Amino acid sequence: MKKTSITLLIIVILISGGCSSLDTPQNQGQELPTQGVIETPIQPSDTSAASPESTTTPPLPPLPERENPWADTVWAGRTREGFLQDFDYLMWILEENYPFFGTFLRTSGTDLRERAVLTRAIIANESLQIDSDIFYEIMQTNFFASGEIGGGHFFLWSKTWYHRRAHQNNIFALSEGELRINPSFAAFHEALTNPATVEFYGEEPPMPINELIALLSGGEDIVQTEILVDGKIAYAKIADMRASEMFALVDFYDDIHNYEHLIIDIRGNPGGNDTFVSHVLAPYITEELTIPIYGFIKAGELNVLYGRDHISRRIDVGIADDMPYFNEEDKHQFDAAFKVDIVITPRPLYRADHQPVPRFTGKMWLLTDGGNFSVSDMAAYYSKQSGAITIVGEQSGGASSHISSAITSYLPNSGIVFMYEYVYTTDPEGRSLEEFRTTPHYFNRPGMDALETALALIEEGEY
Repeated sequence: MKKTSITLLIIVILISGGCSSLDTPQNQGQELPTQGVIETPIQPSDTSAASPESTTTPPLPPLPERENPWADTVWAGRTREGFLQDFDYLMWILEENYPFFGTFLRTSGTDLRERAVLTRAIIANESLQIDSDIFYEIMQTNFFASGEIGGGHFFLWSKTWYHRRAHQNNIFALSEGELRINPSFAAFHEALTNPATVEFYGEEPPMPINELIALLSGGEDIVQTEILVDGKIAYAKIADMRASEMFALVDFYDDIHNYEHLIIDIRGNPGGNDTFVSHVLAPYITEELTIPIYGFIKAGELNVLYGRDHISRRIDVGIADDMPYFNEEDKHQFDAAFKVDIVITPRPLYRADHQPVPRFTGKMWLLTDGGNFSVSDMAAYYSKQSGAITIVGEQSGGASSHISSAITSYLPNSGIVFMYEYVYTTDPEGRSLEEFRTTPHYFNRPGMDALETALALIEEGEY
C-alpha cells in the first residue's frame, strides 16, 4: 500500500471520533510500572451449549485474520514524513488492538481519536522544526497526557523508564534460544533492542548518588511502620509494591500479630509487583478466595501474539450478552473472550530462619485513593472481594487488567517505545474493572483524610 493511501485511511478512521478538550491533566506524564501477573491457575469456563441435553462444546469459529497494511512499508527515518508514518502506525495498532477508546471517553471526557487528529496536524505543521525529542514531546503533551485516566497502561516510555526496565529485565543479555521459547517476550525484546530504539534512548544516564544509596540500602522508606496506639492499633504505609521492600512487613507482623487493628495505607501507591497478595492478603485470610475475572480482546496482531495462552482457552464472546452491566457500546469490538479464576490461598509469611510469622488476627483496614494504579488498584479490588478487609478513603485509580501484562511496542522510525493495556476485564456481571474502580466501604469524612476517618471509625466501633 502506498504511503499516501495509508495516511488517507488513517485520517478517515481518526475523523470518526467526536470532539474533546485537549487540557493537560494534573498527573500528566506520570509513569506507571507494568503490573505483574498473579500466578494462579487459568480455568476455562463451562462453554457447553444452552440445551440441557448437550454434552459437547460446539467449536468456536477461528479468529479473524487481518491484513497488515504496513508489512511492505519503506520507513522514512527521522524526518517529518517518518514521524507522520510513526503516528499513523501507532493509530493503526491502537485501532486494531486497543479496547479502551470508549472507556477513555467516558472516564476522562477525552476522545482519543479526535485528539489524534489534532496531534497529527501539529506533527505535519511545516513551520514547526521537529526531531525525535520534539516528536516525543508532541505526542506526550497532546495525545498520551492523560493515558492512565481510563486507558490502562497507556503511555510513552521516558528515557529513565526505558533504562530502568531494560536493566530490570536484563534485556540485552538474552540469547536467541531464550527468545525463541517465548514469542511475546521476543517481541518485547525487539521493542527495546532494535537499533532505532537504542539510538533514541541513548546511554543510560548515571544514577544520582541519593538514588544509588536508596537502591543499595534496600529502600527502607518504601514500607514505613508505626505503632499508633500501643497494644491496639498498628499502621504500615506501603509507598510502592516492590517485592524486596515488602519483606519489611515480616518483622512488623511478628511484633503486632495480637493487636486489635492494623491499618495498611497504600494511598498514592502507583503499583509495581503483585506483592500485596503474598504479603498482606494471603497471610490474613483464613479461607481460599476465588475471584472470577472475564477478559475480552480484539484479534489484532499484537493481541493474538501476547494473548495466545488465553485465546487457547477462549469461550464464546457472546457471553457478554448475558452480562447485565456490560457496556453496549463496547460489545461489538471484541473477537475473543476468556475467564480466569484468581485463586488466593491462605498462607503464612516466613522469617529468615524459615519459621512462620504468627497470623494477624485483628481487624485489618486498607486506605486507598485515586493514586492507586496497576497492582495497587488490584490490591483494593481483591481486598474488597475478600470481605475481610475494610477499605477507607477514595475510589482507586484503575489501570489494572488483573489477568495480563500490558503490551509494549515501538515506532519504527523514531524508536520511541509505548505501552497499552489490551485486555478489557470485567466482573461476572460485565462491569469493566477499568471503568468501575474500587470504591471504599467508607469515604473520607468531611475535613478528615483516610487515616483520620479510619481512626474515628475504630473509636466508634463502626466496622
